[in-house]
Amino acid sequence: MDKTDEKERKIQKKLVNILNDNSEPKNRIQNFLFKTDRTERIHKRESNFAFLYLFELILRKKKVLDLFCGTNSIKHFSELNHTKASVTGVDNSETNTYCDVKSDVIDLPKVLEPNNQFDIITSFGGTMSENYSIDYSYLRKDGLLVHGYSKSFFTDNDIESQLNCDENTKDKWIMEILKYFQPIIILKVTDIHLIIKWPLQNEQLKIDEDMVYLIFRKRLNIMALIK
Repeated sequence: MDKTDEKERKIQKKLVNILNDNSEPKNRIQNFLFKTDRTERIHKRESNFAFLYLFELILRKKKVLDLFCGTNSIKHFSELNHTKASVTGVDNSETNTYCDVKSDVIDLPKVLEPNNQFDIITSFGGTMSENYSIDYSYLRKDGLLVHGYSKSFFTDNDIESQLNCDENTKDKWIMEILKYFQPIIILKVTDIHLIIKWPLQNEQLKIDEDMVYLIFRKRLNIMALIK
């Protein structure tokens, strides 16, 4: 099992301090750039492990709803690292044997009633497919929403500047997120070494990938923001 090194521990501590400190000025987003030495073997359910090692202290003993879960790697990570997190992975693929709930995210309330029961919602790769009011209803007070993007998606959609720009120039889906959630952290994880080998591949694929993770906090009072 991989061990967390000193530079990861420093980032972990900073993340915990920020997310536990409600005195941070409103609308101030903390930015972090972390160059990882991690290798993710996607066929071994290690997707987003480079980020999850940084996020491990926050996962501990939390109740997590993982939307678009794929191979349910957050649950796998939690089991390997004994975080005692309870993870519910949601995916709509009929052939997915890893997910806990088979459902389109938009129809999830028909299967799993929103009752402010989760501490964290994660959504890696499913951006613009969610109903953020439903996410809001699943989260407890001060709950976290974590979005993961490829660097190309993050850059092509100009997400970082849109979080701070004038209302008239924001994309509709960004405006919808900001109705319900306050952006807290932008974490850029670079040089993730991916190794992918599925059963029908002749050779394993090796690429380097940069990812961006946005951490939001559930707003306490949204009535003034919803028009």
